[in-house]
Amino acid sequence: MALAFAVSLSLLLVVPSGAPAFTTVSAPFTAGTDVATGFPTCAVSPGFPAEAVGPYGLLDDGSYLYFTDQCNHHMYRLPENGGAVSAGLDGANGLDGVLVKIGGHYYGMAIFPGTQSEPGGPGLYEFDPGTLAVAGGGAAPVVSLATPSDLAIDPQTGDLFIGNAANGIVRVHGLPGSPVVTTFVAGSGSNLYAGLSFTSDGSILYATSRYNYPNIHVVGFDRTATQVFDVVDPNQGEGLAVAPPATTVNGVNVSNNVFVNDNGTNGMMPSTYGKITRIDVNDSNTETAIASGGTRGSAVVIDCHGFLLVTQTDRVERMTPAFFTKPPWCAATTTTTTSTTSSTTTTLVTTLPPSACPDAQVAAAIEAMVEAQCHCSTASNHGTFVRCAKHVAKATGSLPRSCKRAVADCAARSTCGKPGFVTCCRTTAKGKTTCSIKSDAARCKATKHGTACVGRRPSCCDACVSGGCAAP
Repeated sequence: MALAFAVSLSLLLVVPSGAPAFTTVSAPFTAGTDVATGFPTCAVSPGFPAEAVGPYGLLDDGSYLYFTDQCNHHMYRLPENGGAVSAGLDGANGLDGVLVKIGGHYYGMAIFPGTQSEPGGPGLYEFDPGTLAVAGGGAAPVVSLATPSDLAIDPQTGDLFIGNAANGIVRVHGLPGSPVVTTFVAGSGSNLYAGLSFTSDGSILYATSRYNYPNIHVVGFDRTATQVFDVVDPNQGEGLAVAPPATTVNGVNVSNNVFVNDNGTNGMMPSTYGKITRIDVNDSNTETAIASGGTRGSAVVIDCHGFLLVTQTDRVERMTPAFFTKPPWCAATTTTTTSTTSSTTTTLVTTLPPSACPDAQVAAAIEAMVEAQCHCSTASNHGTFVRCAKHVAKATGSLPRSCKRAVADCAARSTCGKPGFVTCCRTTAKGKTTCSIKSDAARCKATKHGTACVGRRPSCCDACVSGGCAAP
């Protein structure tokens, strides 16, 4: 996602609802299909009356899709299968920017000032996912920012990084709760940081730098904020997404490739709009247009199934197939598993022992990465899952050694990659509870005068509590 120009609300445009999204799609993608349609549209600025924008913020929480639009500062909520925004919940809550979920709390950005935006000014606000109402009526943001644009969650720490246009990139620690804001990359007059996306291991933060229009730069920073990547995107890129490592799709090696949703090369010529560019970091940063013929692109997000969602002028497209790493909040959703004797709900993200990983936020972030990349319920076998978990922990350089060992231990003591297996919590008559892995639920039997229950978590690290099974 990115901040391009101030939107003029007086220049409303009508884009035919039947307009094609992309006329050409090539590998690794096979198609782009509508997931949300019917957004109001308006000119991006008076100087570019033919260049129309509409949807901007995107969020999939596993049950619903949430969208903001830049033209009337509304938010829309649709079922996860999408549809026309007119059929969903419509909230005039003043938000018009990117969306994120952290620690069970929902946040959205107010970007453009105006009578319909938040009274507290630009910044990050909390909203109610049920009503779409902004907390406190928008009187004060959770984080105040001068020129906010896109954001990304650090896979290693769970911190939020926010592009602040010419004011650089900031790091927000402590959400939900009392946020602490520090500068990650200082601003300058020659950079307008917008779209942000981390690599799966958090080693590089990519951003679009939208100063030298139309030759937008895609830049990358390591964890010390040193710039380590700089490529010109002549198609005026905005939103970014980074593919996971060791990934080949439809014959194309997309490992750690950067995918960019482009505006177009000429704001006065709609024929140049609507491209998605792949930057191959494994092949001299070669740039290839893998979708074209659409309308004006801006935002990018990954949904809870690993699909890339991209905005076009009046709609949001889902690019297939799914191969991206899911957002961390998606990994915490539940899935139903059935055995021959019982049906249980299993939480797939493990809670690491506090003795090994005392920072709960870091522990949660690394285990979300493990589930997002290793997929407990669908791993081909147990050994593959354990090796994947160890790789994720090892790649996270700043993780304490004790925490890395805990990641490997909890993966080894799990049912992941073992279809039908369960965690079994047995409590003796004296009240001592232990956990073991059983090949099916029927084998989870109580000791004499004791009790037993089938765990609702896949790892013995957190499946049991004193006296029985932990809640899912």
